[in-house]
Amino acid sequence: HTVPLSPFTFHDKLAKLIKNKKKIALKSIFIDQLELPSRIYNCLKMSNIYTLLDLLNNSQEDLMKIEHFRSEDVKRILG
Repeated sequence: HTVPLSPFTFHDKLAKLIKNKKKIALKSIFIDQLELPSRIYNCLKMSNIYTLLDLLNNSQEDLMKIEHFRSEDVKRILG
């Protein structure tokens, strides 16, 4: 009997990135460099999310609370 492992969560990925000392790099990648659709980009900016680190510091639930943000947008970002 095998138990399927759950996929890594968003916060597990963030913790691993920070452990690997990527924090400085994440701070220097701005969301306008991510080639996001303009509506998603504008929603993030209105929520004071400017860098990849800012984005990763938000949970999926936090992102869903952003005004005019849809579940498809979250899926697109989290890939």
